Amino acid sequence: MTNTPRKTEPFQTIVPTKAMNMFLFPFSFDRKNKEQLVHALEVNLFEFFSIQNKHLEKEYYGEQYYVSHDSLDQYFLPYIECILFPDSCEKEGLLRFSKKIDHTITLHTFSTTVSSNVLSVDVFLCPFEIGVMTIRTEMSHNHYTYDDILEFMNHFRVLEPKLAEEHGSTITYEHHPYSKVQDYIFSQLAPFLNEHIKKEATPEQHVGSLPYFIDERMFVLSYVTVNQEQEINSTTLFRTGQLNSYTPEGKAFISAHNHEYIKTYNTKHVYSRWAPETYYVITDHVFSCISKSTDSKTDQLLMNHLFGQHYYNLFLHFFYKIVLLKLSYEYSQLTFHKNSEGIERLIRSITVFSGKYFFLEISSRTEGQEFSELF
Repeated sequence: MTNTPRKTEPFQTIVPTKAMNMFLFPFSFDRKNKEQLVHALEVNLFEFFSIQNKHLEKEYYGEQYYVSHDSLDQYFLPYIECILFPDSCEKEGLLRFSKKIDHTITLHTFSTTVSSNVLSVDVFLCPFEIGVMTIRTEMSHNHYTYDDILEFMNHFRVLEPKLAEEHGSTITYEHHPYSKVQDYIFSQLAPFLNEHIKKEATPEQHVGSLPYFIDERMFVLSYVTVNQEQEINSTTLFRTGQLNSYTPEGKAFISAHNHEYIKTYNTKHVYSRWAPETYYVITDHVFSCISKSTDSKTDQLLMNHLFGQHYYNLFLHFFYKIVLLKLSYEYSQLTFHKNSEGIERLIRSITVFSGKYFFLEISSRTEGQEFSELF
């Protein structure tokens, strides 16, 4: 007699009290034009980010929050700090330029309509001709369900819809609808950036596409607080990791039905050190903090960690992943008997990356080490 797999726990109707998201959009730029790109960022009022510049602590995270630069400085090991926080844009490392935005946008899908404030944008210029844009948002009302938040995350991360379930959503800003998120980005957030992005040779690639990396979807970081009386169950954690929101018919959706499968998945992808009050979910699509804490000090501390040290910890590993995939892709494109110059360039890149940037130990903190393993 075979055992029937246990079904999932019931869907929860969770009413969040707060929801903030960050979306990471990687692109490639030409090393020869880096100075022109830096100049374009400065002309368009993007400020170079330095942890020595304390007035930036409260600049980019909304009215209620700040990110402590002192906590950033103490979190990472010294040889990592010089990579993450170069003190000028002439130095090597992850050069961050940030700008306060304050846009109110509305996402319309077949299932819901959600408004969100675009708080700020980061543009990182990294070694190996890799750039990353981060778009920081906050839900502008608190009457949305958790499914609505997942729907926003799931659709806003799609730069250019290709699948049937991705079509039909629009972003509206100042009464102007955009059927593609990338159109909103390049017309409103950073219109100057398009001309500096290195275009791929294949015509089917969307703007900024990296042929060795992910498809037309951004990586998502999220911070969500929910009512203290509500339990955060395994179904909610799984749906967060998979960004399962609604079916086309508007019903709550989950992409698995076997309870044991969900339990195994959560064991691998959920960091539960502070459960049952706070959970972190880490997958290939999302890094999310879900908390029941209503204490304002704990709320600020969690947000400070997620948008501060955890953001940089994740970002460094995000950079590692892109570089390693880029090197593998370049290796696959080599013709060994005819391209000795390309082989030498690849060997040089591997040596520089492994010797100068790639480190397994990046923090002395226990949670920093554990998050690094998960990333």
